[in-house]
Amino acid sequence: RRQSITTAIRLLLGHLRQAGLIAPPRTASLPQTEAQQWLLRYQDYLEKVQGLAPRTGQGYLFFATRLLETLSQQGRIEWANFTADKITAFLLAEVAPRKGSGPRGPATALRSFLRFLVSQGRLSAGLELAIPPMRQWSQSALPQRLQENEIRQLLTSCSSQTAVGKRNYA
Repeated sequence: RRQSITTAIRLLLGHLRQAGLIAPPRTASLPQTEAQQWLLRYQDYLEKVQGLAPRTGQGYLFFATRLLETLSQQGRIEWANFTADKITAFLLAEVAPRKGSGPRGPATALRSFLRFLVSQGRLSAGLELAIPPMRQWSQSALPQRLQENEIRQLLTSCSSQTAVGKRNYA
């Protein structure tokens, strides 16, 4: 519910700004660090080139920020740290606590960010392949076992008078 209200307010503010009824938002100051500058460029790329919804873009930026924080020192990006091993280790640490389809989000976001950096000439082509595909198998969990009373009900439903009933009971 909060998400739909936030979206409605954002759309209303955009409409009021377009109509000139309220002032446009204050422009943020220029990014201070190299990492912030790259994140700003990536955000612009997600919005204008990829056409992602704002919420999806925020999720992608979250993981891009965490990656840069991990591989940077005091906002200065250490491009030599962008190796397949370090990126894979970072991804595995991010997806370890996630269950179900959770691991796919960070993998998709990081793959997108690496593709962006490759397209900008900052990383060598093919590094985005360091992100392994995150498989999600349907019905991968073991079924829960039946309770004793459920087993009794199941067995009593089988007819011992017919061959099919005897087979089902077995």
